[in-house]
Amino acid sequence: MGKVVALFNTSEHSFTGRDCWNHLMTFRRRNLDVKDVQIIFEFCRKMQTENSDFFYSIQLDDSDDRMINFFWIDGRSILAYQVFGDVVTFDTTYRTNKYRMPFASFTGLNNHGQSILFGCALLQDETEKSFIWLFKTWLLAMRNKAPVSS
Repeated sequence: MGKVVALFNTSEHSFTGRDCWNHLMTFRRRNLDVKDVQIIFEFCRKMQTENSDFFYSIQLDDSDDRMINFFWIDGRSILAYQVFGDVVTFDTTYRTNKYRMPFASFTGLNNHGQSILFGCALLQDETEKSFIWLFKTWLLAMRNKAPVSS
């Protein structure tokens, strides 16, 4: 992004280039490309036909019915969690996707000390509302089995 020093500045209003950047990122996250959303739906339908244990959930915006949060997990990961889900780590530090949405991962360790991916999500933001939706969805996918330690 090019450098913007000040876009608007009066005695009543002022914002910086960073404010503009934040606004554009919020707008971009809230307005996912229709083609991208369609690809997600097609992927989920395909995965469920190949594996009936594949689980996904999509949270829609209250006002516009737009996709804002997306969680998915395959049947193998659900089974692995039932066996190795004593300790779960949760991370949202990755933002390398097109919309710079937080990528959330649930991981753990198997009996060989190897990392295991239990589930993933793309979130619109890191607000309390998004996390509540995600953790409730996580528990639903895991048949209400909470980790022993997290």
